[in-house]
Amino acid sequence: MSFYLTVTDVSYFAIMYTIFHFELREKNNKLILLLKAENWLSYRDTNRKELEFKDIKEKPLEEQLGDIIYKMFVVGNRQYAEYKIEELIEERKWEERERERRLEQLRKGELEEVKELTQAVSDWDKARKIREFANELEIKINEFDDEQQKELLFRWLKWARDKADWIDPLVEEEDEFLGKSVSLFERILR
Repeated sequence: MSFYLTVTDVSYFAIMYTIFHFELREKNNKLILLLKAENWLSYRDTNRKELEFKDIKEKPLEEQLGDIIYKMFVVGNRQYAEYKIEELIEERKWEERERERRLEQLRKGELEEVKELTQAVSDWDKARKIREFANELEIKINEFDDEQQKELLFRWLKWARDKADWIDPLVEEEDEFLGKSVSLFERILR
């Protein structure tokens, strides 16, 4: 019947943003040093490495200390370099997302400008049609003989032409009830 007694001590320390958890065991009167390295800056959870050092007859663990520290610095340096590469990749991804976001804002702004342009053209066309209609109406009004009717119709005609001016984006007009219109020039220059 075999019986093993294992004594375990666990602690950690950091080299170049790499945390080294170490566990010192004793098995069959020989020391085993287990190092688990993990870069705590890493974006990925896969940046881990394990190192194991054993007491050997020719070179006990205490005499391997220089090699152990050297290997820890090599691992720490490598993991830090991998982290810096990850960081550059993440920065590029962020910059690309930011560039796409800005392009989307520009696209939305451009669509808004196109929408304002088509609205201005539509308003201009309505004003033009109202004026054409008013010109034809004026010809018909002049055919009336009754001066009172003519006066009422000419007042309405003036009202229609004032509304055409208020609607027209190329004219800045103030209406008693509708307020001040905003000309296309004012919209462009703001």
